[in-house]
Amino acid sequence: MNVRPAACMRECILRVPADGGATSSHALYRISTVSVDVTDLLNVDFELLELIDHAVAHLAGLPVSTAMEEKASYAQWTLTAVLELQLDRVFALTQRLGECRAAPARDAELVTGGTTAHLCEVINRMGRRAQPSDYARLKPGGRDVFSSMNLERLVNLIPNAVWVETQVRLRAVSLLIPKYETQVARWLARGLNVYHAIEKVKWDPRCR
Repeated sequence: MNVRPAACMRECILRVPADGGATSSHALYRISTVSVDVTDLLNVDFELLELIDHAVAHLAGLPVSTAMEEKASYAQWTLTAVLELQLDRVFALTQRLGECRAAPARDAELVTGGTTAHLCEVINRMGRRAQPSDYARLKPGGRDVFSSMNLERLVNLIPNAVWVETQVRLRAVSLLIPKYETQVARWLARGLNVYHAIEKVKWDPRCR
């Protein structure tokens, strides 16, 4: 009998109410003994279809005389957008699974207080509505405990899963170099999540 290891026993099931109503349906992702609701994450499939359909229509409608560089640039932009959507879904699922398993955090040392930590919380709650001006207002108030830390020390304060996500996202935007890694790590340590730590470094000239 062919038995798969528990770590590989993952499936996505659709739970529908007994009365057959679709409005209360939930898609659950189950791995081993843990299951999480991923109903909202399935919407990414529709976003991907719309994005790709629009890209194909756009490229097909370009004049024959359009430079190949322009076509390649648009195609590259589309591929980057597709990758980001997929990464968002993968990391959201990973985070939910981690929360369900209630794994002990490795970042017990990472305790920040005062204005910087509060502003980081505010920006994290803003999601993708945060503007460059919001990042510009976010300052450590001079040198703090993280300012003098090198990359190795900072990475030791950041949970492994968070740092892996950070490196993947930095590579996707061509910023996976020590200079940017260190700056992003500092803002992760101060309290920003991965998305906003990278955006802070991208938009704030003081981080370059």
